[in-house]
Amino acid sequence: LPSGKSLFQLYSERILTIQRRAQKHAGLEKEPMVRFLVMTGEATHKLITDFFERKAFFGLRREQVLFFQQGIMPCFAPDGRVLMETHGRIATSPDGNAGIYSALRRTGVLDNLKAAGVHWVQAFSVDNVLVRVADPVWYGYCEDVGADVVVKTVPKRMWSEAVGVVTLRGGAPGVIEYSEIGDERAQEQNLSGTLKYDAANICLQAYSLDFLCGPAQEYKTLWHIAKKDIPTIDGKVPGIKLEGFIFDVFEVARCFRLLQVDRAAEFSAIKNASDSGKPDTPQTALSSLSRLHRRWLRAAGVKVPADGAEGQGPVCEVSSLLSYRGEGLEQIATTVDASTDPIVVP
Repeated sequence: LPSGKSLFQLYSERILTIQRRAQKHAGLEKEPMVRFLVMTGEATHKLITDFFERKAFFGLRREQVLFFQQGIMPCFAPDGRVLMETHGRIATSPDGNAGIYSALRRTGVLDNLKAAGVHWVQAFSVDNVLVRVADPVWYGYCEDVGADVVVKTVPKRMWSEAVGVVTLRGGAPGVIEYSEIGDERAQEQNLSGTLKYDAANICLQAYSLDFLCGPAQEYKTLWHIAKKDIPTIDGKVPGIKLEGFIFDVFEVARCFRLLQVDRAAEFSAIKNASDSGKPDTPQTALSSLSRLHRRWLRAAGVKVPADGAEGQGPVCEVSSLLSYRGEGLEQIATTVDASTDPIVVP
């Protein structure tokens, strides 16, 4: 980004902005506090907590940022033997993103949220540069339908896109991973000609706190096998990691709903290096953010040149402290110089 901001800073600033918007909308004397829950791992906990400390929590109050560490599972050899990292330490790996449920309870975060009167919790992957943190539309929908779980999805770009899809499995909500759906099923169409399996899972979930404290804790984790090279006392060897998937628990939701959103406005992940030749890189994320922010500025009356045929245009960054989803930019439209590259609205 032209500003040099990290993803953590973007998310924190979006929280600050939505707090200000909520205070103004509700006519509150005091600004409300949205808690930012950050799940870390054994290897990353100190790095992340130290980073927030150095950056003064990006303007958030220290007490509203809650760090909690996910669990670990032992690693095994293909024949079932437990692998050793050292003579006195078992080789371990993170227990998958499903570890969020037990970690929230084990670290006391759920108790903290209950004491604060929190009703809804949003979960998102750390690599989605466009995520609407604490999205009031999402929470409002959750409240309106009385759901336990509401999952945001986007339509697949094409049948072959390497993404899981949210669907019914045995009559219960779940996710079919792209590695298991198969080409024939992935290409199935509805009578309208649209893809039958089209609700791409982008790891955006909202839960009621009651669900997180109850069914999510009672659910018995399904362990999935991942065959990886494991660092051991004998060097890297072929082995097995056990991982829980965050979406397996969907099947026990009493009321489960989907909320389809605009990919261009809410989802652009960073999965690969910019020089990898693969999609979902820092460069594609920057392009997605720039296209969205150029769209915001045009809607506010700024004379931003039209994008090229493939969506290309100047790099553009609107500060997350200034606008949450494009609102309020009319007031500064006349001060923005759209002839520059990058276009930066601080």
